Amino acid sequence: MPQIEDITDADDIDDLDMDIAQFDPNLITPVAPLYEEKKEQEEEPAGPRRARPEDPALEVLRQKQADLPEHIPGEEDFKSMEAFTEEEREQLATMQVLYPCYFDSNRSVKEGRRAPLEKCVENPLAKTVLDACKILSLPSFLEFDKSHPQDFGNPGRVRVALKYEGKPTTEKIKSKRQLLDLVADYMVKHPTTLASVKQAPGPPELTRSSYKPLEVPKVEGFKMNTIVPLHSALTMKNPQTAGAYTVPNPAAAAQQQQKKQKQKIQRIRM
Repeated sequence: MPQIEDITDADDIDDLDMDIAQFDPNLITPVAPLYEEKKEQEEEPAGPRRARPEDPALEVLRQKQADLPEHIPGEEDFKSMEAFTEEEREQLATMQVLYPCYFDSNRSVKEGRRAPLEKCVENPLAKTVLDACKILSLPSFLEFDKSHPQDFGNPGRVRVALKYEGKPTTEKIKSKRQLLDLVADYMVKHPTTLASVKQAPGPPELTRSSYKPLEVPKVEGFKMNTIVPLHSALTMKNPQTAGAYTVPNPAAAAQQQQKKQKQKIQRIRM
């Protein structure tokens, strides 16, 4: 089996002009980890301004994170992160991207897999990738509406700050290869189940109801999950769940009802 030594995001699909998805409430700072600034450093390198430990805005953000209640997936997860400024978007562009298909045991490297096959799992979800990054103490957040072009039925990807200004954000992880191995280890220990789906962001009509997720049938000729997020196109087209994604039209409903009530009268001429 060929060994992959260097992994980059050259083939990753990234459109920062579109809405940024869910921002992880457990993240202290969007990109930069806290670090000790060197005293001998008098000039800052050119580029986007980074968050510093002494920034008042960072202190406010830290306080807000401490006051946040336990996160429950719901309607708020589907709001775009319009609060991100252009400067913050530039910072986000420096973060590494992890797609769930990187850990799919049913895929080849050509089909999108990046982790070693022996460490891959079936039905990987972006939410599990995010949980792994949290355990590894890496700044990360979930973009729920982004998907890999070879895994369009399994939306969601994770942005993770593996490095900051060329230096690892944690001494434990110094390369993306090592990050993939550690995330894969976590996913093996936390396999995807149907119960996992309701723990991820989704329509409140489904996440907070008695709805029980079902596996979706595989399509011949496609590599795909049988367990997908609730906001997947494969779920939204399912008749059992389509009602949670459609907005009722009162005018159309009234017109339809009126048509049903119209009676035909047959006249007989003598």
